[in-house]
Amino acid sequence: RAATLEPDFPDLTARRITTHVRRKRLKEAEELVNAASAIRLKEPPMQAAAAYFHYVRGNHDEAGVILQKMLDPSVTLPDAIRAYARQAAYAIGDHRNKQVWTDQFNRTDPRIGREWKVEKGAGVNVTLVDQAVLFDGAQSGVSDRPTYLHQERPGDKLHAFSIDLNLEAPLDGVFAGAGLMARSKTAPKEKWPGYQDRADGWAPQAGLQVAIDPAGKLVWRKLEQTKMSDWQEVPGAPEGARSLTLEFRQSNPAEGKWDVLVNREALLKDVEISDLKRWSRTLELQAFCYGRLGAKVRFTVDNATIVTLKEKR
Repeated sequence: RAATLEPDFPDLTARRITTHVRRKRLKEAEELVNAASAIRLKEPPMQAAAAYFHYVRGNHDEAGVILQKMLDPSVTLPDAIRAYARQAAYAIGDHRNKQVWTDQFNRTDPRIGREWKVEKGAGVNVTLVDQAVLFDGAQSGVSDRPTYLHQERPGDKLHAFSIDLNLEAPLDGVFAGAGLMARSKTAPKEKWPGYQDRADGWAPQAGLQVAIDPAGKLVWRKLEQTKMSDWQEVPGAPEGARSLTLEFRQSNPAEGKWDVLVNREALLKDVEISDLKRWSRTLELQAFCYGRLGAKVRFTVDNATIVTLKEKR
């Protein structure tokens, strides 16, 4: 993300600083910043370069001070530099407004804990094993009843959710993946494979799921107005992948748009889910599986990360 904040100005020293930062040569960049005279550091290109260096270095307060000085109404700036300063100041403020919750599941107790909830479907157990969450068993009793692990967060404070999914091989007859789900008291007219029924009467209303299908392909579907779409392939997904990091990130909360990142690369962009426009109620952040009757299930999830906002949008 820092790369998007790079200033692009003609000043040679400023260019050298930004080049060093981009190439992760922070020591060289720091030497140039420290060597600059107080007069030079009042020049807009140098201020922009110094702010960029401090931002990437993690000195957000220092970067913010420089940018606020640049944006003082009494200061005359070229349009390009003023636009950069505004963008950078917004990015720093946005970063400060986020808090990150992580779980590496590095506990010895087989109980998962940390406010994770398990909805056990039909025959699949969910436990902590070897510092990961293991889904293990065989689909019994009925086909397509899901088992899932989930956390809950307010929809208007959620920024992103990611989790690692690890399979030894494709699971014959099984979908295994991750997603997010919003619920309401409105029951759907038709249920779908993997429908998440609950005794409390809260039914799935809207959501987004990504999974490895029985053929080993990465697929996705969305739930909108209690109607689930068909599974379709994720464009550009790695072939035959068994270990993936799946991330769901709100790209435009006001329009209910989401990005899906696979191994940190955005493969689905601005997936619109109309029900989730300015959604303020709870969202479930899930890892799940379901399959045909008798299908064997064994996979793990690990390294969960949830990014929320300190203040609502």
